[in-house]
Amino acid sequence: MIWKPAAMKRARELAAELNRPNWDSYGAKPIDSASLERFDALLGTLPDESREWLTVWPMCDGNFSIEADLERLMVDHEGAFAEVDGKQYEGPLAEMPREMLAHFFELNGPENPEASGESNG
Repeated sequence: MIWKPAAMKRARELAAELNRPNWDSYGAKPIDSASLERFDALLGTLPDESREWLTVWPMCDGNFSIEADLERLMVDHEGAFAEVDGKQYEGPLAEMPREMLAHFFELNGPENPEASGESNG
């Protein structure tokens, strides 16, 4: 399923709602236009089609994360975490094993977009 337009729409909604300091009452940084720019750059590193429903979450550091609802996947501006079939990965998105990334996204070609320097978005 094509997921990026809905993800960006949700990020814009969150930015409109959470563009203030301490939005979580624990000292969170504002979700602002710079947050949206970083999120848009993150989206550009991911495939256009997902195999699962992906959710956008605000983070207390003023960024967004992308998480899979049914499986364990979390991607943000700092890296990625995934758990598939009992195996775990934590590190740079570009270094996530292809078979793990393919569990969450429709992949085209021999490499993921970030690793090849190309973008599907």
